[in-house]
Amino acid sequence: MKDYRLSVCACCAVSVFAVLTVAALADDVPPAAPPAAAADSDVVKDWNGNVALGLSLASGNSSTFQINSATALDKQWKKDEWHFGTHGAYAVTNPDREDSDVTANNLRGNIGYRRLFNERLYGSAGFEAVHDDVANITYRFITSPAMGYYFIKEPATQLRGEAGPSWIYERVSGSDPGHHNYIAARFAERLEHDFNKNAKIWQSLEYLPQIDAWGNYLLNVEVGVEAAMTGTISLRAVARDQYNSQPPAGSKSNDITVIAALVYKFGK
Repeated sequence: MKDYRLSVCACCAVSVFAVLTVAALADDVPPAAPPAAAADSDVVKDWNGNVALGLSLASGNSSTFQINSATALDKQWKKDEWHFGTHGAYAVTNPDREDSDVTANNLRGNIGYRRLFNERLYGSAGFEAVHDDVANITYRFITSPAMGYYFIKEPATQLRGEAGPSWIYERVSGSDPGHHNYIAARFAERLEHDFNKNAKIWQSLEYLPQIDAWGNYLLNVEVGVEAAMTGTISLRAVARDQYNSQPPAGSKSNDITVIAALVYKFGK
């Protein structure tokens, strides 16, 4: 019970601190000055991002507590793009009883960089770090250079694909050996569509098979929708499916999560 309360307090404190910090920073930013007439800055879109927070509580014959959060930070130049992101979740059923069960306890962070060679062709590099107690993943690091191409690149719709190698290093529980270190191929695609300034959808797929054992692979799928409520607040719903063909002992291959959250946007 003590560990549960500490985890809940930590999650709430971190999420609230992030939201308040971002809000304070946003309030301190002076009104943007009109662009200079002869400005030729290489910046297409300055630093901007969002903080998402979702919370679910239920009580009665059975009780549940769930909190999830996500952050994103981006900047785009004419030839370069940077992306930083995190998301995590903690959920427990019957937290006040001896038969309490933690059903989610994970944290994921990623860094992405893209360099445009022309209007559609680009090179990219990505790094991802994962921790998931329920899936028995102590840590997993994935480094992924790739070549990519925008099949559709319109103001309202973008579809891109990427392919390249990945280096995966992980430590999992209940496995012998506990450390895995291998090279995988990586194939990924992402579709984004803006209906207007107030609503958008997206879908992504990532497939990572081990080069010398294609039966060992990771498959990540995400579908999301977001609708604006005000100029800075949106409502977001996301469904994720994370599949591991050879999961750690005692874990299932498939992890499906559905998340609803309020999103605070900041930046230009």
